[in-house]
Amino acid sequence: MFKKILLLLPFFIYFIVGAWVLDDYAQNWDEAVHFYRGQAYLHYFLTGKKDYSDLKDFKLYFQKDNTIFFDPVGVNKNEVTKRSVFQHNALGFKAWENRYVGHPPLSDIFSAFTNFVFFQKLGWINDIDSYHLYSLFLSAVLVEAIFLFVYKYFGFFASLISTLSLSLFPLFLGESHFNTKDNPEAAFYSLSLLTFYVAVVKKKNYWMILSAIFFAFAFGTKFNVVFLPFSILPWLIILLVPMKSKIVQYVKLLPSLLLYPVIVFGLFFASWPSLWVSPFKRFLDVVGYYRQIGDNSNFDPRYLTIGGFNTYAIHFVLYTTPLVILFFVLFGIVDALKNGWAEKNKTKLLILFWFLVPILRVTRPGTGIYGGIRQIMEFIPPMAILAGIGAGYLLQLLKKYSKDESILRFCRVLFLVLFIPVLLKLIQLHPNEGLYFNSLVGGYSGAVNKQLLDAGNDLGNVYKQSLRWMNANLEPNAKLALFAGLGSDIPAIQLRSDIAFSNLYRSGVDKKGEYVLGLVENFNSFGDDYQLNYYNNFLIPVHEITVDGVSVVKIWKNDATHTKPQYKNIGVLNATKFNVTDNTLLIDTGGQKKITEIIAHYDKNQACSQVPDGLTEVSDDLQNWETLANNIKVAGVSGFFYQPNGIFKYPFSAIGSRYIRFTFMSDTSCLKYVTKVDVYGVGN
Repeated sequence: MFKKILLLLPFFIYFIVGAWVLDDYAQNWDEAVHFYRGQAYLHYFLTGKKDYSDLKDFKLYFQKDNTIFFDPVGVNKNEVTKRSVFQHNALGFKAWENRYVGHPPLSDIFSAFTNFVFFQKLGWINDIDSYHLYSLFLSAVLVEAIFLFVYKYFGFFASLISTLSLSLFPLFLGESHFNTKDNPEAAFYSLSLLTFYVAVVKKKNYWMILSAIFFAFAFGTKFNVVFLPFSILPWLIILLVPMKSKIVQYVKLLPSLLLYPVIVFGLFFASWPSLWVSPFKRFLDVVGYYRQIGDNSNFDPRYLTIGGFNTYAIHFVLYTTPLVILFFVLFGIVDALKNGWAEKNKTKLLILFWFLVPILRVTRPGTGIYGGIRQIMEFIPPMAILAGIGAGYLLQLLKKYSKDESILRFCRVLFLVLFIPVLLKLIQLHPNEGLYFNSLVGGYSGAVNKQLLDAGNDLGNVYKQSLRWMNANLEPNAKLALFAGLGSDIPAIQLRSDIAFSNLYRSGVDKKGEYVLGLVENFNSFGDDYQLNYYNNFLIPVHEITVDGVSVVKIWKNDATHTKPQYKNIGVLNATKFNVTDNTLLIDTGGQKKITEIIAHYDKNQACSQVPDGLTEVSDDLQNWETLANNIKVAGVSGFFYQPNGIFKYPFSAIGSRYIRFTFMSDTSCLKYVTKVDVYGVGN
């Protein structure tokens, strides 16, 4: 009994430590919509109702920007069970009946269930973290499953190395606290494969049924699991073909194999009510969605090699895996290729195929992923197993050169000690483990300096740390906006109640004193040209969060005090000339100037269109023109463009140019009637 309890330690250690620090992590920016959907479907399954009219004792908490979270902190304990999380308009299931194209909803429902139990009913944990409890639990189950599997088939020491490799894999560890899609997918994917293996080896139907259930759970989370057969089939061929006459003994698995697709598709459709309206057509639409996001013929050419093969994922695997794990995995691959063929059950070969397929599927020409390798996280468990196999193989090699058991014991201890620097680095990075990069690329700073695509993409996890600083330091009744992103990226419950949060507060060069929160990585991903440069060019940050010496978050206050000195005395550039011809307004500043704003006065008595529509271009010589990304359109910046009394205002983010050309598409544009132009900025 005591031994069985000890064997469960990996699960309890991972889960308890993870739960202890769970509140350090943010709600990731993809989750809000999944929380809505999960609650809607869960309520439908529990009650059969398509709305929330039966919840008369509940108070529905939601914010005007569709953020729907409520936190019991500071609330009477007895009130917690009367507060829950529901969709913004309280329509429940009905609002999702015709919104079905995208990822399946099973993990949404499961995470809503942990919220329902541990927040709504028991009040043991806050609203957002109760959703994340689901992913943390499954990640801990996966750690335990890998430990038990490797322990049974490769021994205790290999299981220790495998468990450490999985538990301390930075991406897996970090995102098990806030990623309710990719970690669960990796867990269900792995459990399906492992139980399939046991079913074949033991020739037991109930293990095959269990594999089908896990496959269905994975399929109901993301479609990644459809590639699992590409790992299993070559293993089965290598295992079974040489058996010839003995293969008949596997016929006993036929009943469960016939039930396998029935279980998978039955659970899949049962968990997704929106498909019930037209199952076949809507399923094909979902398949089309996955084909669209999986194909990427216009991928960053830096990662494309001969034949169009995409090396993006390979780069990330090499750079985000701790070197000690890479070292052991190398020996594990060698052992699998050299000795796996001689194994009775070809287990090492199966692990190798499991490791390679997820990576190779996004490496083939015409494919690609984004945001790092979280979308193929199912490669991490077999990588951890290969590390354990490799450590065991390395010990076998050492035995050939030394029969001294004390040396072998020393090597075992050394192998374990090699994980201590990884642990210390992750403690230093916490809670930003997903920004770990190894010394092959020079750490996170090296990845940024080398402009590794998506190096800092952590799904907005660093927002939480920013909010804690702002809650402690912003003055009463401050206004806050995001540099880029949606209002739902920040749960209102994590922000001090007096802080007003809306992206409409962005004021640009009008400097109305709002705070702006920006994820530095997103400067290269989101926002228009103006937003991209204004805050960095004009303002001095009031706070920064750094990782490995590199800024990952900046908070600015958009006022005169925090404006950089060179932009405090912006004035009208006196040498400016302009000319209107056809549908073009051409402005000459008289020399290369750092332009901050253009104010064009037009005849307000003309019956003209005040719809911003056209192109904005800049040039130094009237020959070579650069088209600006914002094209007479600055998303979320209030107070610009057409103003009362015949004024058109256009902001620039300190662009160094001489000529500006507005080309308006409409023949009735008010810019055709410009009578005066004032260009604001500073000279060189």
